[in-house]
Amino acid sequence: MHQTDPAPKTAVVTGGTDGIGRALAESRLRRGDTVVIVGRDPDKGAAFLAHARESGVADRASFIRADLSLLAGNRGYSPGSSMRSR
Repeated sequence: MHQTDPAPKTAVVTGGTDGIGRALAESRLRRGDTVVIVGRDPDKGAAFLAHARESGVADRASFIRADLSLLAGNRGYSPGSSMRSR
């Protein structure tokens, strides 16, 4: 039996600026969750935040610029370094 938890969650989606990651991030926003996407491309991150703003969920969407395929990118990632939609 499938159970669902109605309580909102916080999801961190790596690769959330494009493709399946973006679709997952948007799905989680529609569910009412807070979503932080991590990606390399600031333009794609800004596009995600613009979409969140247009959808009325900007207060639950954040973007962190990081290239997690590089060790240096992992060091630069921190939850406090997010770019919030305003």
